[in-house]
Amino acid sequence: YLSNIFLALKISYANMIAVICERLKCDAYKIAEALGSDPRIGRKYITPGLGFGGPCLPRDLGTFMFYLNELDIDQKLKKEILKLYRSLLSINKWSIDRVVELVSNTAENNLIEISVIGVAYAPGTDDVRNSLSIELIKKLLRRGYLVKIYDPLEKALVNAKNILGDSVIYCRDLEECADTDIVILATDLSKYDSNYLVNVFKKVRSRVIIDAKGSIYKLKSLFQENNVRIATIDEILEKINK
Repeated sequence: YLSNIFLALKISYANMIAVICERLKCDAYKIAEALGSDPRIGRKYITPGLGFGGPCLPRDLGTFMFYLNELDIDQKLKKEILKLYRSLLSINKWSIDRVVELVSNTAENNLIEISVIGVAYAPGTDDVRNSLSIELIKKLLRRGYLVKIYDPLEKALVNAKNILGDSVIYCRDLEECADTDIVILATDLSKYDSNYLVNVFKKVRSRVIIDAKGSIYKLKSLFQENNVRIATIDEILEKINK
């Protein structure tokens, strides 16, 4: 339990960095990278973006909170620990809302169709249980957008269909998914050649990719050279179509 709660804390801490950096107008990803270079902390799970999901972290956090609530320990201390743990769930929800708000900032571009790439709770798995990407898709649908989805793992799309049914369009590949108004990237695409990705995402009509996991952040300058904007979670208050 404690190991998974620590991972949830680390993921949420990265998003706390994003909030602060947004206000200070500095790069949250560079700050997080510098933080991760400290060997006491490490680089894993310290990238701002959509928070934690899956079958383990949310479950273990909830179970341990229940267990802790039943323990006979100092009540004031218990209250503060539970407050800390609840804040992780709040930050998790916030990360979804941030991405939705970033989409809303392109409203004057009359967005109708949105593609979400990555539906599993984490890259490299087909498991969609407690996937924040799925929750994000549901929010976009409630706002009236037409949503197309794709995942590098075909089984992840099959699993997503059990939840989303016919409410979305299921794409066969990246190229089909890129034929849209705006793309939300919610998985890792490091297996693809960078120039290939640039050429694919040039098809996006708004020329805006919301990198909700920080997965292509390091390719930002390459995309900019090709007139494609990479928007990250720490840019939420800026009009991304400027």
